[in-house]
Amino acid sequence: MAASPRLFYAGFWLRFLAVLIDSAIQAAAAFILLIPLVMITGVAGALSKMHPGEDPEDLLTIAGVGLILGFIAIVFVGKWLYYALLESSAWQATVGKRVLGLKVTDKEGQR
Repeated sequence: MAASPRLFYAGFWLRFLAVLIDSAIQAAAAFILLIPLVMITGVAGALSKMHPGEDPEDLLTIAGVGLILGFIAIVFVGKWLYYALLESSAWQATVGKRVLGLKVTDKEGQR
């Protein structure tokens, strides 16, 4: 029976830094995604056509709620896929973990 490799666990601050890197990547992707969503739903156009004294809630109720719910769903699924696909890939890590030299393994050091 082969000896298991010696595993070293990353500390809190190293893991926290990896999460910050991953969060910055995900926030940039979400922002890039949000721009076309705003344009497609017409929320930006509705705001620009408002008259002084007009209540923005009337214009944004349906489009805004749909935009927010759709955006939350896309971000939630995107975040789940980001971690699931990268940590189960040959990298065994997200981009943040890879930058810091961390890997996600089982007790034998395998994916």
